[in-house]
Order: sequence, then C-alpha cells, then structure tokens
Amino acid sequence: MDVNANVIGYEVTSSSIHGGKENKYGPQNALDGILVASDGLGGINPESKGFFKTATSDTHPWLQIDYGRTVEVSMVMVIADYKEYKTGRDMIVIVGGVPAIKGELMTSGHVCSNITGYLEPSSYKMLECPEILQGRYVVIQTVTDNQEHMILNEVYVFTTLGKF
Repeated sequence: MDVNANVIGYEVTSSSIHGGKENKYGPQNALDGILVASDGLGGINPESKGFFKTATSDTHPWLQIDYGRTVEVSMVMVIADYKEYKTGRDMIVIVGGVPAIKGELMTSGHVCSNITGYLEPSSYKMLECPEILQGRYVVIQTVTDNQEHMILNEVYVFTTLGKF
C-alpha cells in the first residue's frame, strides 16, 4: 500500500494558484509531506515552504493528482490550514480516468467521498471511498460556485498501485 501520494513521480496540478505565487501557494505544497503548523513560538514549521491555496476568482477550484497509471484508491485524508482559515466548502473527491478542466465541475469518474460545509482550521477529514476505486486521477474539487479560496495544508491518498 502506498500510504501517501507524496512521492516523486506523481504530478500534482490545480485550477489556479493564489496571487500566482507558485512556491508559497502551489499545489505541490499539498503533497510535500510537511505540515504547515505552529512551531510553538508564533511562527510556522521552518521546513515548510507553504500550503496550497487557489485564487478567489476560481469557479469550482480543484487540486488534481495524476499518477500516470491506474491506481486503486481506498481513502483520502484532507488536512485544513493550521491557522484561521475555513476552507473547501462542499468539496468532493473523485477518482477517474479523465483530468479536471478549469472552471468546470467534474462529471466523469467515481465519487470517493465528500465534505459538506467547511473544513475548519486545524482539522482533517478521513474520506473513505465506498469501495476500492480505480483511476489515474484523484481530484479534490469545491462543488459550490462560491468563489472562495480552496486552502489545503496537506493531502494523503491511500492507494494500492495497479498493474503497469
């Protein structure tokens, strides 16, 4: 079992990046394996480069992991921002063979799970799929057109690599 998609070789993309600041808010920060958390002294974990954050102008923002081959997904863990931001109102996790398209709601693939309402600061959700789902892409998307940031500290995908 590959407990985390945060391994070199997987491609992670997003529908947008807040302020175009790739290093601070890019999608790679959601899969870097480093939690942005307080160091206890009022600062953040010095190992962290940042977290993932979309632009507010984004309609149905998404984060997408491309495994480059079919994998079997059993569960996805989503960790919210560590500080003050509520995030991801009404998010859905989809596993499938078709990539996400900017500005469009995903209509292809299998629904693993969803989050109704907001993900509160410093919280996480374990999103268990109803069954093992197969697909090349794992997409986390906000389904309401609320034009708010999608802010994620970290994402972990629990998979069994398929045949390749």
